[in-house]
Amino acid sequence: MNMVFLVNKYTEILNTKARVVNIDGSESDNNQGIQNKIQIEVYMRFNPLVKIKDTYRIKFNNDYFNITYIDNLDNSNKWLRIKGVKIE
Repeated sequence: MNMVFLVNKYTEILNTKARVVNIDGSESDNNQGIQNKIQIEVYMRFNPLVKIKDTYRIKFNNDYFNITYIDNLDNSNKWLRIKGVKIE
């Protein structure tokens, strides 16, 4: 699957293949109606030319996700695990 990482102005900085896993989906009821909260985990190869920041956004299947956590697995500079929450 191709992943696109975006900054605030939605400028594409990286288009890469990745594994995407849905890790949580929940609904909450507030004064403005029911809100869905969808969380994903993205596993991708480490790219030394690109520094992924938590201010970037992920575009996947025409949905946008705010990055909430970035993990360089085993500090090996081989794989990244990135967690994101869907933007409603």
